[in-house]
Amino acid sequence: MENQETNIIYFNSEELDIDSTLLQSNWEIVNSPRPIPGEIVWQGKFRHGTFYAAGKKEIFGRMWHYLDAWPCKLVSS
Repeated sequence: MENQETNIIYFNSEELDIDSTLLQSNWEIVNSPRPIPGEIVWQGKFRHGTFYAAGKKEIFGRMWHYLDAWPCKLVSS
């Protein structure tokens, strides 16, 4: 698998489009141009696509990679 660390999406946590209290601290958030699996999935603002998912990378990482999901990093305002 290629390293996708250059494809990180940064956005303010207020722009999350879901209640951030639903996310666990050990989950990753990813964004994709196609539907992707996760513990929580939702559609939101277009960045790399409109499909978002959150979950453990150990469980979903391979699927996210092959579905072209990019990691998201939340930043505070």
